Amino acid sequence: SFDKTSQTVADLSVAVVSNATQATHTTSALTFGGAGGTFNVAAGNKTFGITVNGTVASVTLTEGDYTPAQLEAELQTRINSNSTLQTAGAKVGVAIGADNKIVINNTKYGSAGTLSITSDLLGTGTSAALTGTDVQVKVGNDLKTGIGQQVTLDGGLKFSVLGGAASSPDGASR
Repeated sequence: SFDKTSQTVADLSVAVVSNATQATHTTSALTFGGAGGTFNVAAGNKTFGITVNGTVASVTLTEGDYTPAQLEAELQTRINSNSTLQTAGAKVGVAIGADNKIVINNTKYGSAGTLSITSDLLGTGTSAALTGTDVQVKVGNDLKTGIGQQVTLDGGLKFSVLGGAASSPDGASR
């Protein structure tokens, strides 16, 4: 229980049921068949649509030949520097794995974090709207769903669940 008046916690048992997740889109594999293992971004494939947390944007890549690492950086830079997305505070992370698939993830955790590719991304197509999930914990016998990674208990105690471990918002051990 949590006594807000005295700021004490007694016999509080918290178990993580499920961690918060981010909305993530994985494309089909690109072919890096150009000179030196590159992928060509040209007039016909340089622009795509993306929606992050409900904000719609059109993103244009710089034409050229890219290695996987270069294309990963170009995608992340162009998406995150888009003025419409910046104004909304919407950001993504981008990775291209050894399988040559592009993985775009919303940096926001939970059900408020959404992501979709609304027009063709480098020949890999589009995606339906994807949504992250909020953290769920069991406190005593009660199931609580947080907002993103943060849980607020009935007594006002707040804590975050980061990868399965519970921590307080100020980082202090309790």
